[in-house]
This record gives sequence, structure tokens and C-alpha cells, in this order.
Amino acid sequence: MTYLYNGRQIRLEAGELALFWGTAPHRVFEKADQTRFVCLYVPISTFIGIKLSDQLREAILHGGFIRARHVFREEAERMIRWRTDLLTDDPRLYTLVQDEVSARLRRLDIDGFDDLTAHDAQVLPIAEPADIRRRNQIENMVRFICEKASSELRVEQVAEQVGLHPNYAMTLFRRAMGMSITQYITRHRLTMAQALLLSTDVDVTSIAFEVGFGSVSRFYEAFSKQVGKTPRQYRQEQTLGALMHQPAG
Repeated sequence: MTYLYNGRQIRLEAGELALFWGTAPHRVFEKADQTRFVCLYVPISTFIGIKLSDQLREAILHGGFIRARHVFREEAERMIRWRTDLLTDDPRLYTLVQDEVSARLRRLDIDGFDDLTAHDAQVLPIAEPADIRRRNQIENMVRFICEKASSELRVEQVAEQVGLHPNYAMTLFRRAMGMSITQYITRHRLTMAQALLLSTDVDVTSIAFEVGFGSVSRFYEAFSKQVGKTPRQYRQEQTLGALMHQPAG
């Protein structure tokens, strides 16, 4: 199959594994008959949190198209299993897939990779410097949010981090990420809260303030809206589900 990616045609052969940042313009340009492929979307906050080398992290965040040098025989089966698990909407499986994807990316980092935007690619019109600057600004805003989300954080602070007017920063961010800066901050806080609810015994009130919510009522409202249940219900259901799936001893 061939991707049209950020002004380049990049070809992938059967069985290859690739990784790129979805904010860059991309689409499948052509593919052989009967070709099947699986796409998994890793939240940028999750990617930034994975312990990867600066080389791989910078290659992705600066528009690289990464191909793994080593692919395992069971790779295709594993990707299909991940997709199936994610479609169940089971938060336990979501967390498990997230852990396994993180481990796979760390393995890719160790085994080696090639950036197909650096060589072996047919160059079409190159991205304008303004496009590169905007991607860097988005990257820096996302990184800043991930680092500061647990503290009091305003749109103005995020915009100031990249030297933009708040209104322009909000427009640029929404265009690239599909949501507002405020929505992204809230989503990142809720992701941290879900992890704490499942992995610790810390009370809900403490978690609300630890992840950056200024009040418990706002935390409950945002959590219930996104997850469909209260934090206490979520913890109880997930804890009960984990106990029910434990093998008999």
C-alpha cells in the first residue's frame, strides 16, 4: 500500500509496521487488491508518557514516518487482537492494550527503525515552513498540557508557552486535535483519574484535586459525562470485574 503523507508518497510492503503522528496530512493513496491493514490511534498524551529515546520521539513529533526494522511473525494477529479488544469498550482491556502498545513501541525503539521521510520516498511538494512551525507549536502545547494538567491551568498559559494569542492558539489546536484546549485538558485529567481509581485506594475526593480539578462537583460532572458513570461506580465495577475474572485458587 502507498500513503500520501505530508507531501510524500511512501510505500509499505506486506507485514510491515509503521508509526506516524496523525496531525500530518495523510491518506491511503493506493493499495493492492485484497490488502488488509489495521490502524491503531495512540493518544498523543499516552505517546509522550512512554519512555522512548529522544531520537524516536523527535522523529515522530517532527513529522517522520517510522518503519520498524524488525517485525514479529505474530504481529498481524496481535494487531487484530488489539483492535478486537478496543471495540469491546471494556476499560480493563483498553488499559491492557495501552500497556501492550507501549511495550511494543519501546521494543521498536530498541530494535531500530527507519524514517521513511528521510530516504527511499518519492518527494512531492514539501510542507511549507509555516506548516512545520504550526506542528511544532501544537506539539509544544500538548507537551505543556501533559506536564501541567494536574495544576491549575488556563488557556492563556498554554498559548503563552508557544508565543501565540489565546484565540489563535485555540483555533490552531482545535483544527489539529479535533477538540478545544480546555476539552483536551479535561480529557487528560480524566485519563489520569481513571488510572488512579484502578491502581490505588486513594479516595475519590483526593484524586479529584490530585489530577487538577478545582472542585469535586466539577470532577464528578466531567467524569460522569465522559465515562457514563460516577468515579465511585467506575471503581466498584472495575474492581468487581477484576475479582470475577481471577482464576480460582
